Amino acid sequence: MSENFISILIPTYNRPQYLEMSLKSVLQQTHKNFEVIISDNSPNNDTENLIRRLIKINNDSRIRYVHHRKFDANDNWNFLRTYQTEAEWIHWLMDDDALYPNHLEMMLKSYEQFPNASLITSGSNHVDSKGKNLRFEKYFGDKLIRMPGEEAGKLVLTGRDNFIGMPSNILIRKKFLRSGDNACMSDEDRGFFPLIDLSTWF
Repeated sequence: MSENFISILIPTYNRPQYLEMSLKSVLQQTHKNFEVIISDNSPNNDTENLIRRLIKINNDSRIRYVHHRKFDANDNWNFLRTYQTEAEWIHWLMDDDALYPNHLEMMLKSYEQFPNASLITSGSNHVDSKGKNLRFEKYFGDKLIRMPGEEAGKLVLTGRDNFIGMPSNILIRKKFLRSGDNACMSDEDRGFFPLIDLSTWF
């Protein structure tokens, strides 16, 4: 497997119009060394038809699609969470989010500056259903900063502000994701804490 290979994991349910936007943003990345795994638990074939069309148009073997009609939302997430990949990096992407064209490239360059970091996060641009910009969130301005995990956790908990970000903001080394358990995805594992993504980052 070549260096800096990324697995982009997309869970989706019955909104192909947004998924098409998400997937096109991935295919336009300046960093090309990735695979895309899409797990779909839609009750119909609308998303499947979209994916088949896009794969045919782009002739792109990096896209892998699986349709699980009987999955609920948790099953859909768990399929991707336990997906076996040789990738060095994992990047979740929600089916209504999109990436700037240089997103993956810039994330990897950040890791070059901080090679021991367990995860990298970024700012995010909030848009409405028509693509209109609502607000841009950059917690630390244009600076690239390094923060110890304990400090980041304390800041999130005491400030009650998830500056680490949603799953679509994060690039994480696969080796830092816990294996052999459910990585804080289940109610039992994370106890009282309700936010699945923050439990995983902690």
